Amino acid sequence: MRIWGIREDGRMVSFGKFLTIFLVVLKSINFKKAMNENTKKAWSSKASELTPEQLEKRKSINKKVAKFGCLPILILIAVIFIYSNTKEKVPDAPKTRTQLIQQQFSKYDGSHYNSEAWIQKAMNDPDSYEHVSTEYTDRDGVLYVKTTFRGKNGFGALILNSKTCIVDPETGAFLAWLE
Repeated sequence: MRIWGIREDGRMVSFGKFLTIFLVVLKSINFKKAMNENTKKAWSSKASELTPEQLEKRKSINKKVAKFGCLPILILIAVIFIYSNTKEKVPDAPKTRTQLIQQQFSKYDGSHYNSEAWIQKAMNDPDSYEHVSTEYTDRDGVLYVKTTFRGKNGFGALILNSKTCIVDPETGAFLAWLE
């Protein structure tokens, strides 16, 4: 979210620039009103060159700046926070059946997440699993997911195999193997 401010000439500026301009203007207004010669000397001189009265003056100025100089910033942050939380949240549109089905498959290799996990559980050597392809059919209210893969058999030989399982189309939950 970008937050914008308006310059004197009516142009829009980013929030960072707006905040900088705001602070410069605020500083110049506050200091022009409050600074007489003693105050200027107390504010701008080194501490070693000041008299005890001027040191006290500097401490009081610092307290005022700390107390009221931060107030506009805090008010600005509060306004931004309230504004950002009062925006009406637009609920996401309900997903279509096709979207629900598509999110169950990997965009990288097209594998079905849950059926792949169940296949690996049933393998002799799950670490040898290598996805080859996945196809699905949506009929009778369920998904039929056929996964072709390579893996080691009980003798340690790498073989090509395929399994078909029945999956819930909305949740992707594994329902049964299709023999």
